Amino acid sequence: MVLGVREQLTEAIRLRLRADVPVGIYLSGGIDSSLVAGIVTHLVREEGARLGNQDATSRICCFSIEFPGQGSYDESDVAERTANWLGVQILKKRMDEATLADNFADSVWHCEHHNMNLNSVGKFVLSTLPREHGFKVVLTGEGSDEHFAGYPWLIGEFLREPDPAMPGTELARDAALRDSLRERGRREFMAMVQRERSLGSRNPTNPEAFRAVNEVRMLGLTQAFLPPPALWSSWVREAWAGADPVMAQTAEMPEEAKQKMRETWHPLHTAQYLWSRSLLANMLLTCLGDRTEMAHSIEARPPFLDHVLSEYANGLPPSVKLAYTPERENEARSGGLPWENGNVLADLFTEKWILREAGKPFITQELYERKKQPYVAPNRWPKDGPLDKKMREICTREAVERLGFVDYEHVKAAMDTAFGDDADRGSFRLLLAVAAWVTISERFGVRRAEPSDQARGGNTDGGLGGQA
Repeated sequence: MVLGVREQLTEAIRLRLRADVPVGIYLSGGIDSSLVAGIVTHLVREEGARLGNQDATSRICCFSIEFPGQGSYDESDVAERTANWLGVQILKKRMDEATLADNFADSVWHCEHHNMNLNSVGKFVLSTLPREHGFKVVLTGEGSDEHFAGYPWLIGEFLREPDPAMPGTELARDAALRDSLRERGRREFMAMVQRERSLGSRNPTNPEAFRAVNEVRMLGLTQAFLPPPALWSSWVREAWAGADPVMAQTAEMPEEAKQKMRETWHPLHTAQYLWSRSLLANMLLTCLGDRTEMAHSIEARPPFLDHVLSEYANGLPPSVKLAYTPERENEARSGGLPWENGNVLADLFTEKWILREAGKPFITQELYERKKQPYVAPNRWPKDGPLDKKMREICTREAVERLGFVDYEHVKAAMDTAFGDDADRGSFRLLLAVAAWVTISERFGVRRAEPSDQARGGNTDGGLGGQA
């Protein structure tokens, strides 16, 4: 299986080197993009593969984001060590607060939807860098976490049932151990949610919906990324009081898939499916992918989403994606990210175990041993700084009330607590969403939402009546 993953990924990368323009690589401090860079270097130097056009073959070039002075949010030092180990060029884009503020509105306009983190703005700005240096194609690492179980919130679903493909493992034999670990993970995750106020805006408990997906709780997590109901205007809350987003999500799934969730798939694979059909498709591949890149005419190619590799990964047992490795619990890990001092259950597991083994010849020992760090931008910024001023500039009473569906008083309260040393992170994320809606409304000429829209079944022109 390890060799199979290595062969499939290598071929997926080889295919994506074909181009008549220079091809670069987006490199972070994680294993996914580093593995892509390592395999590209191997193919070019050891097998004579061409990296795009002939001129580009002589210089393998990586592009990375730098968040100066932001602790573990800044992985540029890890990326630089990887580039030095590979002997390739690395170019960094400095991402300070002023840069994020200056590019917020343009990023939203190109993405066409909100995002509750500034990582999308960072990706938007990063994509100016290859453009400036004559590159039109880049390889990226998106899709790896989805296929190889890289997210810490997947561990609870992994523990829900034994892995029938590997009955000899400790977790498969010991149901009590699985249950105790899953309960520990639940407590730690809820503590993180409470601390961050970034998730949990809804607490879906619809039993019918959860039965449809074999009680997998990932269904509720995908809903937790929605803004809190209190943000909406009173008429919106009244009109949609009976709406059930969880049922809506399950209703649009193919019946064949839901039957497999209940009868065939391991809960880990069900959770991966739910995440891929929601957050991957609607957020990661849009505001963290194609739209931020194409805004600068950059074509991004994600080898981990190669259909042959995807099909191969889908057939792998859960236990080779998430390996129970309690002997590694005391190894050092970086802090500062959402589950700092919280989601320590992840320290008992090695996420993407089979990918690490498959990629070991192409990455540093540091990356082979490193725990996952998500690409997120810092979410705590000073009062009266560039971002505070930008949010106040966009989210005026007049602009917010012009939307028609948002309660300005809720936004005003968030404005007072979103910045400073004691900032409420949930308030900051809420402001990012509202500021995005205001920007989209103004730039696309979207008319104000009115209660009468609901009475007549909605706006049939998709909300662009301002231009009609």
